[in-house]
Amino acid sequence: NYRLRHIFPLFRYLRKLHRQNPITLITTQDLHGIFWAGLAFGRFSNVPVIGQVHSNLASDYYRRVNYSEPYGRLYERIVFLFIRAFDGLRVVNTEAKRYLETRGYRKRIAVLPVQVTVFNIDKESEEIEESRKKDKNVLRVIFVGRFVQVKNLELWIKTAHKALQSCKAIDFFLIGDGEERRNIEKLRDSLCLNEHVTFVGAQTPHQLAHWYADSDIIMLTSRYEGLPRVIVEAMNYGVVPVCTDASCPRDLVQHGVNGYLGRADPEVLSRFLIDLSKDPGKRVSMGKRARETVIEKYSPEKLRKGWMDFLLSYVS
Repeated sequence: NYRLRHIFPLFRYLRKLHRQNPITLITTQDLHGIFWAGLAFGRFSNVPVIGQVHSNLASDYYRRVNYSEPYGRLYERIVFLFIRAFDGLRVVNTEAKRYLETRGYRKRIAVLPVQVTVFNIDKESEEIEESRKKDKNVLRVIFVGRFVQVKNLELWIKTAHKALQSCKAIDFFLIGDGEERRNIEKLRDSLCLNEHVTFVGAQTPHQLAHWYADSDIIMLTSRYEGLPRVIVEAMNYGVVPVCTDASCPRDLVQHGVNGYLGRADPEVLSRFLIDLSKDPGKRVSMGKRARETVIEKYSPEKLRKGWMDFLLSYVS
């Protein structure tokens, strides 16, 4: 691992920096590779060290992928042994916090999601209204992200296919790009979904904001996520999330309140889409609650303050 080769050089650099200008706190970006340098420096120099966990360690799939090799299982055990040396941990969802506690971590854990910033575009603007005139009665479902295996876009396409068998008034758009695009396009073509499933390609942040403002549902079928920022971004515009229960933490999506969570099954997920298609009132009310969730829990100001308060509590 290229990160492992940087442990000792980074440790020496931190020591040099500390002699020039004393360091009062260290935070590590993840639990892989060079985090060891920060942890070793902290223990050697008596400096508090805060670890950060951006993934959902509670996910079996995550652990299989990241600790799949024979040495990987050993590395996993070592990580969870030394993780107790951190003075505190920052995680992005409550599920990860509970899992770390079951693995024996007894110090402070702060649940602090990643900050999300989006362009604010009025959902009722003339530009948005004009783009929807021709299909205002058609439900618009989007995916935003990388086309990689962990996003499980095969399930996404199969869910679209299942929903369209019962309701033709739905259009699906995949926004992004990646190594799995060709395979997903082939699956779309084999299921004869070209009329209803469109590959949009990568978009700028401003273009993406228009897609959020112009959509009804965002569907995520990932095999695991820490905290999917695209869901927060979409909910900020009143877009209703429909997700697998592995792709969205319950901190963010409350089933049946501001979105839907279900098992990774096209039958299950398609029922949520059909339900929202047939009940515009429910779609509007859930979208309103989705936006309220973002304002209440995920505003940049609130998250920034929470993160700073957590860090400063170790140096004051």
